[in-house]
Amino acid sequence: MPFDVSDKVKKEQLVVELDPIDEGRKVSQAEVASAASKAKLAIAAENLIIARQTLETDRRRAESALLAAESKSKDSRAKADRMKRLLESKLASQEECDTAETAAVQAGAELEATRISIQELKTQEQQLKVKEQEVKQAQAAAESDAIMLSIAKDRLRDTKVLAPMDGVVSKRSIQVGQIIASATSNVGGGTALMTLSDLSRMFVVASVDESDIGRVAEDQVVEITADAFPSKQFKGKVVQIATTGVNASNVVTFEVKIEVLSENKS
Repeated sequence: MPFDVSDKVKKEQLVVELDPIDEGRKVSQAEVASAASKAKLAIAAENLIIARQTLETDRRRAESALLAAESKSKDSRAKADRMKRLLESKLASQEECDTAETAAVQAGAELEATRISIQELKTQEQQLKVKEQEVKQAQAAAESDAIMLSIAKDRLRDTKVLAPMDGVVSKRSIQVGQIIASATSNVGGGTALMTLSDLSRMFVVASVDESDIGRVAEDQVVEITADAFPSKQFKGKVVQIATTGVNASNVVTFEVKIEVLSENKS
């Protein structure tokens, strides 16, 4: 706390600094969490890219294999049918016919297996959707951790309290080393640190009797005297007149606010 009562303070000057150790640790923790979530997001995104490429490669391979299997199955079946006809005409042996039929059956089985492998690609498509959701989940976690890091940094910056305006310290409510309460976490409100007063404009509040209030008007020039300066007069101007009077001991007075315009007048 570099300033004490009656010290002049400029706007943005440091007036109070809280112990930043705890908030600094929270920033470090938030940075680690943010870095970890970004790494998980990068891994999830990379896995998604690999899964997409793998699916596309497997699909092309399966489609090519299907065409080859269809062609082989069709050719084998045609050959087996020809062998049957040749066998009927005694132009081929039973063994040759059986061999051709076996080859046709095997080609058909390979064709069916290829079709099954294409159906299995749907499982990969579902897995791809799961990985897309994992990327979204990792992205949400990364954004959440980034927000928490931003909040932690804000709280660390808040350990340094800067003057919101030029002024004079009119009251200092705490001492160095004192434990204070936060206004954001304490139900009863925070601890007042100090009071800064803007002395660039000064006002006098006067109570005017109801019998005299009729002669007071806004912008009216006023001569002000103070016991502390008995030989001086200060120039002022009426800036506000209360519309409702205050009754005290059957005496009604009206509050009149006067702005001091000059430092003194002889």
